[in-house]
Amino acid sequence: MNMNSVKLSPTKQLLIIGNGFDKHLGLKSLYVEYYFSLTENEQKNNIFTYLASNKNYNWADVESLLLKCLIIIKKLDAQTVKNYISAYKSDSKEQILSLLVSSNKSQKIMTILEEKELIKRVLKFFFLSSLIFPDSLLEFCQEPAHIFQKKLMDLMMEQVKNFESGFKDYLTNEIKNFPEATYNIKSQKFIDKLIKSGVYNTNEYCNFILSFNYTHLPNSTDFFNSRGGNNVHGTLLDNIILGIDHHDYQEFMEFTKTFRIMTELPQEPLKIYDNSIDIIKFYGHSLGEADYSYFVSIFDAFNIYNSDIVLKFYYDDFDCRSHKKEQVERVYKLINHYGETFDNKDHGQNLLHKLVLEKRIYVLKMEDDVWYS
Repeated sequence: MNMNSVKLSPTKQLLIIGNGFDKHLGLKSLYVEYYFSLTENEQKNNIFTYLASNKNYNWADVESLLLKCLIIIKKLDAQTVKNYISAYKSDSKEQILSLLVSSNKSQKIMTILEEKELIKRVLKFFFLSSLIFPDSLLEFCQEPAHIFQKKLMDLMMEQVKNFESGFKDYLTNEIKNFPEATYNIKSQKFIDKLIKSGVYNTNEYCNFILSFNYTHLPNSTDFFNSRGGNNVHGTLLDNIILGIDHHDYQEFMEFTKTFRIMTELPQEPLKIYDNSIDIIKFYGHSLGEADYSYFVSIFDAFNIYNSDIVLKFYYDDFDCRSHKKEQVERVYKLINHYGETFDNKDHGQNLLHKLVLEKRIYVLKMEDDVWYS
């Protein structure tokens, strides 16, 4: 790709990496790989692996599933729970499912989510699994409505943390068993390649890496020139978190990534926001909605509408087919979402067109990102 049209000599970069980075290195970090590493009983003993059993699920789907579960649970009341427990004790599982279909409350949930089958499975997990016994739920039902809801939400948080703990153990073991070269060596080499990609003057780096992975970043100052890197959602050395975006669901505050970062992770300052950044590169990130708030904050900080910053979204081809269209769709959705946050709605609607016209946004494979002098 000829980059002569870009009138920049980018030397200061913000690199944003996601799970595709680890996957490129050969780490078995996909959700589906974790899922199939579990025994059948382990798959059934957590609400996420119980529900997310489709081989096409990815990490963005899991976080979306968390939000849907929270919305479902929020709609439940004590009487609905009692009805399910009564049917369960009479060993009438068909009656349980018929209660769901006939319940006005459940009908309302189905209308909101349009996820009839998911709702059935969520309720089946909570009311039929061996993890949560009916007698315990009956005790919940005797509580005032707000305490009843809190206890259900506490059960959900317990499921979240159990899931995080299981994946943390799995990924730690995968890194220990990493073949050929250590993870750190391969990571350093690939970051070096990512930094040099499409950069004219390779002797003047000033880089910061924002990682959405749990694997820790290499600490070589050759890459960062004292700026460093940050794991947004924790590392395998401390806590790791998953969660939902905070923007539209303040009622689920304790499950938002922002709240959990503030309460559960070491507080380290991020010194990436200065006006000297020339280019932002994305590699291996699914650009899922659960992370939109991060991107909105970054785009605001760098004022991408009025600045000269270039955005590059890299993708890889695999499964013997091109994935460019999928990546373009993700980028299109993200930039349009960001445009919707503008006070000036005309500017917001015009943002993507402006970036394309000014040749400040690219969706490309890294090996095609070559600067020709």
